[in-house]
Amino acid sequence: MSARVCRSCGYNVLSSVVAACPECGQPLPTALASSWPRVVPAIGFFIVAGAMAGKVALESPKVRPSPPTPPASPARRSAAAGRAAPTRPARMNPVTAAQVADLQRGDATHRIAAAKALLDASDAQVVAPLAAAATKDREEAVRRLAVMGLGRIGKSAALAPDERDQAASALRAALKDRVDGVRSEAALAIGQTGDTTAGPVLRPLLQDRSADVRRTAAYALGAIRDAAAVDALVARLDDPEVAYSAGDALGRIGTPRAQQVLMAAYDRRDFARMAGACAFYARRKPPAYEKVLVDLLHDRKDLAVAQDLILSRDPRLAEPARAWAGAQGFVLVASAAAPEGVVWESASAR
Repeated sequence: MSARVCRSCGYNVLSSVVAACPECGQPLPTALASSWPRVVPAIGFFIVAGAMAGKVALESPKVRPSPPTPPASPARRSAAAGRAAPTRPARMNPVTAAQVADLQRGDATHRIAAAKALLDASDAQVVAPLAAAATKDREEAVRRLAVMGLGRIGKSAALAPDERDQAASALRAALKDRVDGVRSEAALAIGQTGDTTAGPVLRPLLQDRSADVRRTAAYALGAIRDAAAVDALVARLDDPEVAYSAGDALGRIGTPRAQQVLMAAYDRRDFARMAGACAFYARRKPPAYEKVLVDLLHDRKDLAVAQDLILSRDPRLAEPARAWAGAQGFVLVASAAAPEGVVWESASAR
């Protein structure tokens, strides 16, 4: 085999028939006899090939750098984020974790204490244990407290959709509890959370054997503005134990049918039907509403009516209502735990 070296660029050419350097194009010198022993041609070939490779590596032109990778598009980044491994949830507060452990594995006394302590929990990780306790615990008190806790935490905007769904499912299941008090608390909690899809499971409770359940069901239907419940609520205006809650719910829902029924009661001065709708009348301001509503308060002698008049922020209603309540020994104070944000307290205790 003949090897020639280009005098211009030093390139090794392993061919005797090539006239010009394939690297620089200059004419090549006359071929020389190989000085490598022909008895081992393979060895000579690999030595020449190695030398050529080294020369090519040293003399090869610079490689153009690859262009920088363009930034990922928003869609690509979003897709990548969707494929990312889920982040590990933050550790639960040690005190809360201990309460959850008691709720899940403690005796009845410890479970009740834990459920009560978790009423004020804000950690979304308590939703699952509260949901389990609300539907499965043997103790009525634990189930009832767990339902109350779900109602409070269910109002939180910080809950993820799956956590909110878990709380809502547990509350709906609790509506079927064998104990009246648990069913009543579940209806109240649904009203607090504002679950607008719960109308179909709440409406049947207006026929419940328990007046407490009927009342809280009416409250919840008003809180979620369930227009489909209007006729059933109108029927409950004649139920002395539920009339106030039914009137309140109709005033909140405010459909034409609901307004028609409430204004008909106003025109007749039907205080029994009007009592729960004081907030509605205070907003609507029908003729002589100030005198009519204060007369209603003195006729019904009901702190709930007084509360509605005070919260109307209409001085012509609030001042007489506050004076009447004070004469009964009560004062209205703020309370974050109460559904309406206020509670009555004994004036002598302040």
